[in-house]
Amino acid sequence: MNTVRTTITFDSALYRRLSVQAAMMGVGISKLVNKKLVNGNVGFTVQTIEEKIAQNRAFFRSLGRKMGQTDWTKLVREERDRDHA
Repeated sequence: MNTVRTTITFDSALYRRLSVQAAMMGVGISKLVNKKLVNGNVGFTVQTIEEKIAQNRAFFRSLGRKMGQTDWTKLVREERDRDHA
């Protein structure tokens, strides 16, 4: 695997959070940052992920109220059919 060495400046509070997450996972900060770039959920607890999902649900519910009634199934099918055409 090819790698590139670089320097990144972190806010001290963010660096402490990364350091704690890396220690809990038993990896270095470099490996943790690489994993987070590939998968943004790395290092989060299940509770944190569930909180993010709840926030997303709330956002889409409010969006749905603003946009009115939409037949999402029909829209998804049309989009799928357009992609496969």
